[in-house]
Order: sequence, then structure tokens, then C-alpha cells
Amino acid sequence: MSLKRSDKGNASMREADRDTSEDRFQSLFGHSIDAILISRSDGAIEAANAAACLLFGYNEAEICVNGRT
Repeated sequence: MSLKRSDKGNASMREADRDTSEDRFQSLFGHSIDAILISRSDGAIEAANAAACLLFGYNEAEICVNGRT
């Protein structure tokens, strides 16, 4: 008897794990009372959560355009 899952089953599990991880991240990002900025390696800001917008007094688009100035 083999306990090894098929590659298709493993891929399906990895996709479900990735979806769960993404959902958890989105929940944390969206509901955190802490300001969170997501930036690229060059320092450009790609996203800001509601707490960051409240802290800095700008909406997300303004934060992303203005960057860390």
C-alpha cells in the first residue's frame, strides 16, 4: 500500500495552502490596527493598509505615488 499522493493531488493541496495563506495575509493587512506598507526592493510603495492611510493622512493611491518622502 502506498501512502504517497499523486502529483495532481499534491499540486491541489499546494494551491489550497497558497489560497489559505493569501486569505490570511489579506485579513491581517486589511484589519490590522498597525500601519503596514508593502514596498518593492527599490523602495517604491505598492500598497498601504487603512491604518497607514489614517496615520499619514493620505489615501492609498497618494501614499503609493508620493512614496517615502
